[in-house]
Amino acid sequence: MQCSISGEVANEPVFAASTGLVYEKRVLLKALNSNGGLCPVTQKALSPDELLNVQSNPIVKPRPSTAHSVPSMIQLFQNEWDTLMLESYQLKHQLENTRQELAHSLYQHDAACRVIARLVKERDEARSQLANYKSTKKPQETEDKMEVESNQTQVLPSEIISKFTETNAKLSKERKSRSVPATLASADDIKDYQVNVNKNTKTPLHAVDVHLTGDRILVGGDEGHLVVYENHGNKIHKNFKGHTDRVNDVLVHPTAPVYVSASSDKTARVWKDDSEKAVNVTSNHTNDVTGVSLQPGGDYFCSVSTDSSWGIHNFETPSPLINVNSQNPLTAVNFHPDGFLLCIGENNGVIRLWDVRSSKSVIDFNGHSNSVNSVIFSENGYYLASAAEESTVQLWDLRNQKNTNSITVKGTARSVSFDHSGKYLAVASTEGVSVYTGKQFELVGGFEKHTATTNGVAWGADAQFFASVSSDHHLKVWGKK
Repeated sequence: MQCSISGEVANEPVFAASTGLVYEKRVLLKALNSNGGLCPVTQKALSPDELLNVQSNPIVKPRPSTAHSVPSMIQLFQNEWDTLMLESYQLKHQLENTRQELAHSLYQHDAACRVIARLVKERDEARSQLANYKSTKKPQETEDKMEVESNQTQVLPSEIISKFTETNAKLSKERKSRSVPATLASADDIKDYQVNVNKNTKTPLHAVDVHLTGDRILVGGDEGHLVVYENHGNKIHKNFKGHTDRVNDVLVHPTAPVYVSASSDKTARVWKDDSEKAVNVTSNHTNDVTGVSLQPGGDYFCSVSTDSSWGIHNFETPSPLINVNSQNPLTAVNFHPDGFLLCIGENNGVIRLWDVRSSKSVIDFNGHSNSVNSVIFSENGYYLASAAEESTVQLWDLRNQKNTNSITVKGTARSVSFDHSGKYLAVASTEGVSVYTGKQFELVGGFEKHTATTNGVAWGADAQFFASVSSDHHLKVWGKK
């Protein structure tokens, strides 16, 4: 159908009944707007509402005359190819720009994550420092009040101090006349020690002590696990039940069938061979009990806690004979062989020596920067070894009150133990056990059979063997094959 106005084939034909003509709708509407509503052909009034759409097949326009020959078609294809190549180039260029923008965004994201991680680390360190500062900084009035109370009430009864004095005189005389036993293991023997007993337990182990004769081994671990082994660890002698949380420290009485344990359930407990239940439970601490140590006379023991207090106990009554408040959470304890001095490690790395007769701190050692894990005196009473949450073990000489040596171990030091002669020092760390000897503490050997952190180590009689416990659930007894 041809438009009555343009004479061309109409793409959208419409019919006007008043004129009887067919129009191209687009052309007619434009003509009516410009001609005042009159049909440009008949000059009659015509309204767009009168128009009727005419249904017709779509118009296929013929190829232009330029596509009728081979050269013209080649030219047409060449133009289309050039257009396609140009579009492909533009798409590749956009893709490259998008890749660069994505790489830049990923780099910015990685940098932002690193900054956030550093800020989080700095925040945590600041919080930790603030917590340590708050725990160490107390009002002066509180310290003065504490000291007054300590001087007035926290002193051992005179009859107990007299017993300590008698014990001190007796032990000092024995130490002076004591010689190195002929049965003491040599450094070459210890260097070749192998695992003779390997006991797997149900929980990670954190503490170990060996009877003076070497016949009994006491171990403590998670979930209140507390077991006595006999025959050098080959057989269970007693399985004690009572603690409801992790056992942090243990001790075996050298002359009586008595055992003491310290636990995160806020108690220290006394056990005997004739019962699986504790015969005494201390009641003076309000937080984790982290350590226990036997007074050399054998009738009393000390307990320390992260509630910043330490107490002296007998084996029969829950209440302590004295309960002394310190300045910081306490993490380790050991009695001096003379029975008067008490060495206590704190969570800020400070080691304090207390005189139990006056309940006062007399010497401070500052050599660690992290929480003290273990302290031990040599049998002659001259040296003190300390391990903290770091890779260095410090050696202190009490005669001149100085740090005389330091030992760098693999990993983090967890526990230290002198043998009864004082010749050998064993160090348990996150990487195993190391043994040292001599005035300069030369390395005898390393023992790394545990598959997790070695938390405790203790010597047997005459250094003929030593026992170690680990977070890998194992008790290992090392000696000659």
